[in-house]
Amino acid sequence: MSDSIKIFFLGATGYLGGHVLDDLLDSKLAQENKLEFTLISRTSKKLEQLKEHLKKEHGSSLDKHTFVYHQLSHDQLADIKEIAAASDIVMNPADSDDLPLTSALNEGLKLNKQTSSALKRGRPLHIHVSGTALLCDGAHGEHGKQERFDDMDAKRVWDLPKEALHHEIDLEIRRAGREDDIDVAMILPPLIHGVGRGMKKLTRQGPALIASAYERKVPGMAGPGKNLWSYSHINDTSSAIVAVTEAAVKGEADVNDEGVYFTSDGKHDLRWVEYVRAIAKEIEKQKSGHLESLEPTAFTEQEEGQYLGRPDGANVFGGNSLSVGNRTAKLGWKFEQSIKEDVYQTLAEEVRLVLAEKE
Repeated sequence: MSDSIKIFFLGATGYLGGHVLDDLLDSKLAQENKLEFTLISRTSKKLEQLKEHLKKEHGSSLDKHTFVYHQLSHDQLADIKEIAAASDIVMNPADSDDLPLTSALNEGLKLNKQTSSALKRGRPLHIHVSGTALLCDGAHGEHGKQERFDDMDAKRVWDLPKEALHHEIDLEIRRAGREDDIDVAMILPPLIHGVGRGMKKLTRQGPALIASAYERKVPGMAGPGKNLWSYSHINDTSSAIVAVTEAAVKGEADVNDEGVYFTSDGKHDLRWVEYVRAIAKEIEKQKSGHLESLEPTAFTEQEEGQYLGRPDGANVFGGNSLSVGNRTAKLGWKFEQSIKEDVYQTLAEEVRLVLAEKE
């Protein structure tokens, strides 16, 4: 029997990370191996909530695995490096924009010279989650023209400008795969929708627009909203991350320079102005009369800073980001839940949860 697999998992209390952890615990990897998890959070309260959540969600199936919990923030780099050095796999669906954190994880992993025999390539593995905001083109809502990015063309992704969102961190991931005697795989989700399985139920992009429409009483967008984004239900996004991880453990996934994976099918895209109109209609259904208009208007520059959550938010919400995960599909991953329940069909529950927070 293979050795147990030591996994340093970041983001377990977050939206995507929590969902991925739950799916990972239900996966074949967890059924066929003993997993030793190290989980961290900034607060002891969240760690206790996480323990209760996992117990409720998975029951006695947790007994096969071990869990070590640390109250730790991402800027405690010496501790981060030490935990990574004792790990076979680092999984980071928590932060795609923290270069010191990413570097510390890589520096730790390369110190592990004796990985679990379950890892067929015999090298530590870093599963990094970036995002397709990387692909945004500065359109500011003015057009929906972009040649779709295919993850089979990894070079086109790596060759994007270093200044592109997330990309400095992405390039550190590639550097580690080339120089540090570790394997790396990078998953890039598009807009994620749907209610999370873990402790945190909502993502950022859609709920930010729901909240802004509620507060300004008119739905808002970046520019005229003609830009296009691919989207993926959180179930499909999470299952892609698990699929890449399982295949990489078996030595069956492309890694390092070719280890680029999108989680979209190339057919399901949204145009922002249409999405924002749908948000307004759903708010009107749930809280009739609150909005002064159902027709979207462009955010002012001040509102972009206020509602879009980051200095480059107008580029993210106003740019084009079209992708297709053909490399991910080669692993047997299927884009399923997004077809059964598309980005418009999950709005009712997302709006309900955002409005509940506002009232």
